[in-house]
Amino acid sequence: MAGEPEECRLVGRGTFRVDAARALEKLRRYQLPDPWLFVRIWLRAAVLHGPARIEVKTAGLESLLRFDGAPLPPELVGDPYAHLFAEDDMASTQAGRMLGIGMLGLSALDPEAAVFRSGPMSELCVKWRDAGAARRFKTEVQQSAGMLRMPLALDGVDLPPCSALGSEFSGYKPPDGPRILFALPDAQNYDGVAALYRNGVLLQGVRHPTFKGLSMYINDDILTLNATASGAVQDQAFEAALQAALRHADSYPPPPRRVRPIDWDRFIMPAFLIFGTAGSGLATLMLASQVHQADSSSAVLIKGYVGLSGIGLGSFLVYLLLGGRRRK
Repeated sequence: MAGEPEECRLVGRGTFRVDAARALEKLRRYQLPDPWLFVRIWLRAAVLHGPARIEVKTAGLESLLRFDGAPLPPELVGDPYAHLFAEDDMASTQAGRMLGIGMLGLSALDPEAAVFRSGPMSELCVKWRDAGAARRFKTEVQQSAGMLRMPLALDGVDLPPCSALGSEFSGYKPPDGPRILFALPDAQNYDGVAALYRNGVLLQGVRHPTFKGLSMYINDDILTLNATASGAVQDQAFEAALQAALRHADSYPPPPRRVRPIDWDRFIMPAFLIFGTAGSGLATLMLASQVHQADSSSAVLIKGYVGLSGIGLGSFLVYLLLGGRRRK
């Protein structure tokens, strides 16, 4: 080979084969950190087919993902893993690979059936064993498809492009190009986590102190996906997107310092405990003095115990009275 060190020499050549069945079994066990990430991966695969519209329907135990654009390759209908080990950069091959990865995650959830259909409207249909899984599928779609550039109909209700940005951006048309950056004030984001998207579908969170006090949305279609298509590789594209986001976030004023309100209820009970303890101690000293002077008269002892009980009961009643008023 050209460029090899002189001390290296070829000693032989050979080939080997991979048992596809065993490889798929290993991938099913170790592929996705969370099997439900398959929903994001399937959405991203649908976007790569260039649809004008995506539809998601849930009915009973069934979940359906439909999209137009380029139809699914025929080989994927018969074998959803046909493109799993493909390495070329064609959009259709990448989409097929994502469908295969998503199918691996889906199989870990043990659905009753999964069907791929190809045509003018390609369909990915899953039949679940319980209704909770169907509801989870819908929730995952809502949380993942926040930066799509095409409308998504969820059970007949259209989610506008960039739905993650809220109703004030319902009429917003995202620009062409790989990168979209948005920052909205968010006093609750104390951890400084930004949402990173690719192809309009949520990819992962990115933490940085500059993002504190903002809802930061970063979409970059040239981010490099990791081997499971569930996260971004921290390469030059990732660093470029992060730096662009930091410059964008710097244009916003720093968030106000977090001032926690004083919870007075936390101090009421300790205050009365201290008051009760001090009162009990004082009553004990007075009792001891009287006992010493009266030669341990039983009447004095009874009065002392009654006094101690009265102090404790009074403190408790005052606490209940004040605490009850504060709750109202």
